[in-house]
Amino acid sequence: MTEAEVRGYLNRAYRAREMVGSMQEELLRLQELAKQIKEFSVSPENSKRLLGQIVEREQKQQGRIADYLEAAEEVQQVVEELDNADYRAILHLRYLNFKTWDEIADTLHFSNVWIFHLHKRALSAAGSVIQRREQAACMG
Repeated sequence: MTEAEVRGYLNRAYRAREMVGSMQEELLRLQELAKQIKEFSVSPENSKRLLGQIVEREQKQQGRIADYLEAAEEVQQVVEELDNADYRAILHLRYLNFKTWDEIADTLHFSNVWIFHLHKRALSAAGSVIQRREQAACMG
């Protein structure tokens, strides 16, 4: 895998967090809309139809949330499979805790230059783990 492909894979956790937050907001809006329909609807038939549509939309959103959480869990598993503790720490802080490079350097007491160097190595190691996991999935 290329470095860019590994970064893309690891960034799925960030995208998952953003999407889950957005979907949770939509679920709250749908719940509020359902409440308003129940309170102000004059037509029971129309109310029932609209509430059914809202429930269907909520179920789809909950399924999507589960998919995104699964993607974030896969990223976590890849990071945990790395043998090198520094690699795990850097990738965990960057791709699962969404820390800046300065925050990572401060946390690990390394220079930014050294963090970038280790990050490049960590990406290579993570790429090997991802490929191994994909091969195992194809065989099993």
